[in-house]
Amino acid sequence: MIETRFRGKPVSSIPEEAFTSGFTITDCYPTLVLASVDTVPTLADEHWRLAYEQASGHYCNTFFFAVRELTIRPELMAAVRGIADDAYTLENMAYFESLSFERKEAARNDYLNNLGNCGLTCSAHYLSQLTQTLYPVDATPDNLRKLSAENIDLTALPADGLVLFVTGPWI
Repeated sequence: MIETRFRGKPVSSIPEEAFTSGFTITDCYPTLVLASVDTVPTLADEHWRLAYEQASGHYCNTFFFAVRELTIRPELMAAVRGIADDAYTLENMAYFESLSFERKEAARNDYLNNLGNCGLTCSAHYLSQLTQTLYPVDATPDNLRKLSAENIDLTALPADGLVLFVTGPWI
């Protein structure tokens, strides 16, 4: 649960000590989270948390967001697991940040093609956040409905900076 004093605040203004490790509390793999990357939702209920996730393979970047873990529809579990396992590309995502521009673009295109095959989307803005263990999907009602049976009113959340992430295992 997010303390009332942090609601509506920019995520970047919150001290790191307020964040807990890991986007998942169920410790499931893979995980689906709704993340507010810029602003903590004002109407964050008890399902929202301030959390950080280690990502980017060998580069060990840390991402701080307000997150809400979601259940994944069973009929999409295989597709989501393929995303989390980097099965969509021949590139080694553990070294994604060190790949050449061309190889990064190839991996991003592979990712977009895979999402498209699942009926999902990812805008260019969030595609730039693709890295090992964090796989972005646009937070649209359609994508949310396809991935999770949870009923979340996206219009009650910040319009900017809202993204779905499939999270994979930390390697």
